[in-house]
Amino acid sequence: MSAMPQLMPRTWLLPGQGMSSDEFLERWERMPELKRAELLEGIVYMASPVRIEHGSADGLVSRWLGRYADATPGLRLLPATTCVFGKRNVPQPDQSLIVRPEYGGQTKIVDGYLTGAPELAVEVSYSSADYDQTIKKSIYAAAGVAEYVVFDLLAQKVTWWRLVDNGYRKILRGPDGVRRSHVFPGLWLDERAFWSEDNERMMKVAAQGVASPEYAAFRKKLTKRR
Repeated sequence: MSAMPQLMPRTWLLPGQGMSSDEFLERWERMPELKRAELLEGIVYMASPVRIEHGSADGLVSRWLGRYADATPGLRLLPATTCVFGKRNVPQPDQSLIVRPEYGGQTKIVDGYLTGAPELAVEVSYSSADYDQTIKKSIYAAAGVAEYVVFDLLAQKVTWWRLVDNGYRKILRGPDGVRRSHVFPGLWLDERAFWSEDNERMMKVAAQGVASPEYAAFRKKLTKRR
């Protein structure tokens, strides 16, 4: 994936004060033409236009996560879905993977919005790389997002964190170059295959994940929760 010049996201803020989650959602409802915006610590961030690099990478991430979600009872994949985290934060991750509430998940639906922290949040970073790995990382950790993955397209780097003692700890690649989720056993990512656009290899490793003993145990555990 070739590198491109970085664009910064546009931002706006109410004069003299931060915006609340309620006010942000109220304005959102009055602007049906608005597709991508989020509230981070009272500041509204409006995304730059989506470049082909971001769209292509986001589509591949969605297929990778979708394959896992389709195989696993009780999960739901939510692309570009608004999440409400309290009074000052309403992020919109590129991808969220949740355990449905009836299967013991930590989110719920309130007025049509996802409320509470998804078990896994993913950002495909192009123009947003800086705040995805700083302010948004802090917000996700405070909200209780159990795992957070950033695909940094400019640096061609994947960073995957898991929540440990209220802070994030990196999930490193294994000796085989594969990263493995702790929250979703069997969710495996071959990072080198992702950056080289070797989709066949990437999906083969993903399939190996859902054929693993740890995935079978996790699937059985989820099935018993219902």
